[in-house]
Amino acid sequence: MNIDENEIQRRLDLAGKGMQITGNYVNLQTKTEFTCINGHKRMMNPINAYVNGSCRSCKKVMVRGVGINDMPDLKTSQIDLSGKKGFNPFYSRWINMLDYCNNSTECTVCDNWLLFSNFYKWMVKQYWSGLKLSNKIIPGNTVFSPDTCVFIPKSLLGLIVYRPKNDLLPHGVRVHPHNYTPDKYTAFCAVDQKPKCLGTFTTSNEARIAYIEVKIAELEKWKARSLDERITHGLGLHIELLQSQLEEDSFL
Repeated sequence: MNIDENEIQRRLDLAGKGMQITGNYVNLQTKTEFTCINGHKRMMNPINAYVNGSCRSCKKVMVRGVGINDMPDLKTSQIDLSGKKGFNPFYSRWINMLDYCNNSTECTVCDNWLLFSNFYKWMVKQYWSGLKLSNKIIPGNTVFSPDTCVFIPKSLLGLIVYRPKNDLLPHGVRVHPHNYTPDKYTAFCAVDQKPKCLGTFTTSNEARIAYIEVKIAELEKWKARSLDERITHGLGLHIELLQSQLEEDSFL
């Protein structure tokens, strides 16, 4: 088989391998230097380059198929005070974010944060202990980025994230479990960080209005005691959205 250097490179480019010939090409059987798009150099036979053509070093640092751990010297695991082994908290938050977006069609990670060091530099400046990373502080946002994310308590996250429902009822509304009651619906909302039944209602819209009113009151509490402008601004947007829904429901 007589394949020259240009043909090897053409096949690599067509396959999207991201490898470039950077050494002196002799023939298919003589090892030649190849360099990947991330600058890793590797000596290999050209025939293996266009057949396999992947960078072993990149495979070691590529995380969840999309992210790159460019801080290999940072220990990704550690032992806590109780002797339990776990992920480094910075690496753990990054991994969880990548996993979340890989398993969802409704969110993405910005290109900047696909590089672990960029996420690390952002997180180290945040107050994050015991808190959850969220991109939902801005209503309708689907991107994880430095401009759209903040660390918040789990209980607050539960107030601003709307889980998918299997029924056609509004969020916070359920069918009353007892068929003999004239009031067919109940409403639930977290009050003072604990689930609370808001009562029973004849129509689902009445239950929805009660749910929205209580949720607005709870978000107002969180907004009043938060010192982070990103959180107070985001909660203000959530409250405005709920108030507009409340006005619409009042005309039904």
